[in-house]
Amino acid sequence: MSKNIITISREFGSGGRIIAKEVAKKLGYAFYDRALVDSQIRTDELSAESMRDIEDSLNEALLFQLAVDGNYAEHFWESAMMPSVDKLFLMQEKIINNMIAKGPSVIVGTGADFICREKADCASFFIYAPFDDRKKRVIEDYHIPAKDAEAKIRRRDKLRKEHYESCTFQKWGDVHNYDLALDSSFLGLSKTAELVIRAIE
Repeated sequence: MSKNIITISREFGSGGRIIAKEVAKKLGYAFYDRALVDSQIRTDELSAESMRDIEDSLNEALLFQLAVDGNYAEHFWESAMMPSVDKLFLMQEKIINNMIAKGPSVIVGTGADFICREKADCASFFIYAPFDDRKKRVIEDYHIPAKDAEAKIRRRDKLRKEHYESCTFQKWGDVHNYDLALDSSFLGLSKTAELVIRAIE
């Protein structure tokens, strides 16, 4: 039986977002990424720019142990006592749960694999690739100057790692946190997307 929730985490430059969009298109699922989550956060009167600024400065685990079996208590949502990063992650959780309640979904990043980890209807994937292949992609597809590409990749991976680990207490990229980890360079982006679809059917 197909899964109705697909989460895709990825290394920067691995093509994970492109794969996720192709999977969503072929399955007819809704596609959600950071931009859409940011947009919803704006409607909740929290600046998406502030969210990025906080993530950029993360250097230690700030999330309180508010969870019991991974489920955050609703009454903590409005607590003024909570640090900003904690509240931001809880907002992400609430928004993502609202999104997936609307129907079959593919979600990129945003800690969705952790948020949905106990849902039987969810399959989680981690997309990675050799560093040289990622470097080539960010130069060609993202138009990042060759001299800046390596630093850009390492910085983006570092930020994703810090944000994920600060909010989930799990190791970013650890295969044990995902149902399947895929090297996007092995088959190419389109065939990797096809493999994701075959894996959930």
